[in-house]
Amino acid sequence: MLDALGLSVSEQHLYATLIEHSPALLADLRDDSGMDGDQLAETLELLENKGMVTRHPGQPASYSAVPPDIALEVLIVEQEEQLKRARLAAQQLTTRFREAANRRDPAELLEVVSGPEAVWKRIQQIQRAARREVRSIDRPPYLIPVSVMVPVENRQLGSGVRYRVVYDPESFASEAHQLRSDVEECVTLGEQARVLSGVPVKLILVDDRFGCLPLQADPQEIASMVVVHPSGLLEALDALFEAVWAQAMPLSLDGASAPGLTDDMQRLLGLLTAGVSDGTAARQLGVSPRTFQRRLQELMASLGARTRFQAGLQAGLRGWIHRE
Repeated sequence: MLDALGLSVSEQHLYATLIEHSPALLADLRDDSGMDGDQLAETLELLENKGMVTRHPGQPASYSAVPPDIALEVLIVEQEEQLKRARLAAQQLTTRFREAANRRDPAELLEVVSGPEAVWKRIQQIQRAARREVRSIDRPPYLIPVSVMVPVENRQLGSGVRYRVVYDPESFASEAHQLRSDVEECVTLGEQARVLSGVPVKLILVDDRFGCLPLQADPQEIASMVVVHPSGLLEALDALFEAVWAQAMPLSLDGASAPGLTDDMQRLLGLLTAGVSDGTAARQLGVSPRTFQRRLQELMASLGARTRFQAGLQAGLRGWIHRE
């Protein structure tokens, strides 16, 4: 669950151990964590450098975990700074777009598609033209229910085209998205899905040949879009997607990695990992808010957790959350 903060599995495991056993001597940490001496020393040093562990003076050496609300908040702020830089990159792309339009014939590099029906048809054409990979940053608004596009993606996945999609949690709050009929079905067929809050732009990239994004900076509806052809602008959009993908958290929706969990429990865990609101999670699971709270308590009990933070940490340590 803390992969998005740049913490390795070993770091997460040792930090969780110290939360339960602070302060702890090195010998006790070796027993409690199951790490050998070299791995333990290296991981402790990494956690100290990240401000998550403190070493007490004196001999023998002992260590304590820095409270999560302090240590993790610092890491979260750092990740938010990276996201701000991604938003700045999106603004810079807009500037480059305008400069390119001033210097060149727009017909050579840019194609403006107007009208919802024309936009919908062009998106289908471009996705069907994919030879190797389709990459997408998914956030509202939507032209049509997302499930309408699922057959196109499924055919492409079946023909060997790779799909990588970063979803904003707001995507699941939209009525256009139905978890089971679009996201889960595509993930089952091979889509690689991640989630990141506050993604900077709605975007589709097809191979290294096309890029599609709304013409307006922050549209309330998709009335027009820009299709970017091979150029420096398309290369910048490519770099933007990869930066967002690197920051995003894998989205786990199937029960294969969580023995003992029902499919609904795994969906619940995936939605919690995605950071959606309780109301959105309940709607996507097709249950009432009361039933959602009951299932959440059952999930936490199965993990031996009293808080959502502990539940996420335990799920990560048990391998119930995919790490790509």
